[in-house]
Amino acid sequence: SVLGQRTTGDEEGGEADLPATRLRGWAARGGNGNPRSTLKYTMEEIQSHANETKGAYFYLFQRTLRKNEEVARRRRAAGIHAKPLSGMPDDHGGDVHCSWGALDWDRPFAGPRTTSTTPTKTAKKKKKTPPPPPPGGGGLLPPTTKFQVVFVLGGPGAGKGTQCAKIAQTFRYVHLSAGDLLRAERQDPASEHGDLINSYIKDGKIVPVEITLALLKKAMATSRSSHFLVDGFPRNLDNLNGWNTHMADCADVNFLLFLHTTEEVMQDRILARGAEAAKNGHAVRADDNVDTIKKRFRTYLDSTMPIIDHFKKLGKCVDVDSSPPPDDVFAKVATHFRPSSPS
Repeated sequence: SVLGQRTTGDEEGGEADLPATRLRGWAARGGNGNPRSTLKYTMEEIQSHANETKGAYFYLFQRTLRKNEEVARRRRAAGIHAKPLSGMPDDHGGDVHCSWGALDWDRPFAGPRTTSTTPTKTAKKKKKTPPPPPPGGGGLLPPTTKFQVVFVLGGPGAGKGTQCAKIAQTFRYVHLSAGDLLRAERQDPASEHGDLINSYIKDGKIVPVEITLALLKKAMATSRSSHFLVDGFPRNLDNLNGWNTHMADCADVNFLLFLHTTEEVMQDRILARGAEAAKNGHAVRADDNVDTIKKRFRTYLDSTMPIIDHFKKLGKCVDVDSSPPPDDVFAKVATHFRPSSPS
């Protein structure tokens, strides 16, 4: 049979056995298996063609097979393992490791594929840092951070409240007035210290330190800030000793701002403040009268001035004349504060 005869190879001059099963498997896939190929014959056409051309058919078959095997060998060398085609043994008895129908004969072999061994650097994700707190220590207070405090002292009517309001607005400090806290406490019907506080204030005396400290500490703890202006405290050595005993572990005093002016200027301001409040229909402070003012002056000179002298000796007293208009006074006061912390 022509399907079992020997034929001579064209490229290497050798001979190749072409068993019928191999030829039928090849022909059943349509010639060389390339979709672009025009060599797609039936078994009858192949046999007729072989009879007519003697060994020409086997020449074409062997050339196609060798070309496919060469491509398969190169693909194996490049590490490309295609799905084997069963029924098509290679020269070593195994299946040819290439997908015949997927070969592109018109495209030259580009050589083995190489993979880079250099490790690629992956960009590290930057951790988002929380925004800095607003100037003056705004934001929640970390557990390990102490309150930062500036004491503000001066005689009655020296302008403590006015300057503290400007500092708080400009540098974002929280203004805590010891006098305002005491007045609010005495007006609270549920307060157990209301009557006691009221009697002390009317007489121009200093309220017991335990009460004042309790109110200050409560106000600081409930605030969302860590920087405070404590206005009107400490008023005497008892206040200062109480602060050092009960507040030193949770608060640091940066310095003391001392606003000073003459007694005449202070009295005129207090009386003008009471008249303005009455004109606008607001309640007049119980201590905004001449008799109480004189008592407060004496208390200020006898009890508060020693505190100011104490901070001067420590080098932590900022002395500012508060006689000029408020804006001029604040221009001097502002030089001792920074947005982040006082200097």
